[in-house]
Amino acid sequence: MPTEFRSDRTSLMENQGASVRRLSHRIPERLLTALKEEVDLMLSQGIIEASKSEWCNPVVLVPKKDGSIRFCIDFRYLNSVSQFDSYPTPRIDDLLERLGKAKFLTTLDLSKGYWQVPLTERSRELTAFWTPWGLFHFTVLPFGLHGAPANFQRLMDQVLRDSSAFAAAYLDDIVLYSDSWEQHLEHLCTVLGCLHAAGLTVNPAKCAFAASETEYLGHIIGNGMIRPQVSKIQAIESCPLPQTRKQLRSFLGMAGFYRHFIPQFSTRAALLSDLTRLGRGSFP
Repeated sequence: MPTEFRSDRTSLMENQGASVRRLSHRIPERLLTALKEEVDLMLSQGIIEASKSEWCNPVVLVPKKDGSIRFCIDFRYLNSVSQFDSYPTPRIDDLLERLGKAKFLTTLDLSKGYWQVPLTERSRELTAFWTPWGLFHFTVLPFGLHGAPANFQRLMDQVLRDSSAFAAAYLDDIVLYSDSWEQHLEHLCTVLGCLHAAGLTVNPAKCAFAASETEYLGHIIGNGMIRPQVSKIQAIESCPLPQTRKQLRSFLGMAGFYRHFIPQFSTRAALLSDLTRLGRGSFP
């Protein structure tokens, strides 16, 4: 099994008087059926279990574009009284530089990666949440904890430590790169063996095997080239004209993702960046 989420990463600063009980948000009647289905599914898969914890984090249901809901927990207070894990995620541009010249590429996507990492007993009770059917807590790493990305990245780096010359992971997105077919087969067997030994599983529907060109982290890589994804460029082009500072910051962040493809990006964006500061321009 993967290394458990360390409880000291979410240890409370109890000497500062952390309050374990939080007010739960009211759940609209029309969403109760969807919530019940989500809770029953997680119970059946062992993702959550009944809890007697003193903690209670609010449930938040976020509508998706397809009309379904995304089940979320508001961990903001827990995060505010927890230790921060500074373990870094890789720089995307550093990863891409290692891949551009490879002739064979495989991308692997873990199946609900966070949920493959078990929590320690102490950490479980900190994730408790209330529903109309009782109090539950997670048995595996949930989304929303500020230490989750760092712990998951640490896990993946440990799993792929002996394969670092030809494989890398950005959270649950794994890539293998090789110069020859025979070499790639060997690399693939090695990495799959590492994942199997760690008790991790991939989602075959989201994997691409031995491709000369593939999508990875918002880019098209392969054949000695690195290009932005067309769909991402279209999203930038179709972005509505920003009307507020918040919208302008969002646009600059979206455009800045591809800054290394835009000559003198900082100079071009300087006037817009100035408008994001309070007291500059007419933005609310």
